[in-house]
Amino acid sequence: MGMFDDLIIDSKYLPDKLKGHIGGWQTKSYGSLFHVLVISETGRLLETTGLKNDTRVLKETNYTGEIRFYDEISGVWVEFNASFVDGQMVDLVQISPLSEADL
Repeated sequence: MGMFDDLIIDSKYLPDKLKGHIGGWQTKSYGSLFHVLVISETGRLLETTGLKNDTRVLKETNYTGEIRFYDEISGVWVEFNASFVDGQMVDLVQISPLSEADL
């Protein structure tokens, strides 16, 4: 079993057929240290630093680079690539499947 980070993305960035799937995404693009990353409603990349009163404590990152994240949904491999500049998402590309009709 490899190491990875979990990723949660605000559903507004996902295709309509995936709006209900906000959890379960994984990535090996951010250090693979079992962190929980969040792409917020404003497109900021946040990192979980712990829990306080059963609520995630998040800190902003200044990450610049790409994060590829993926999951298998109903037997279909779904993968995205998000690009960030100083912690702000500037681009999100669906890599697989190539069309929403295949979801």
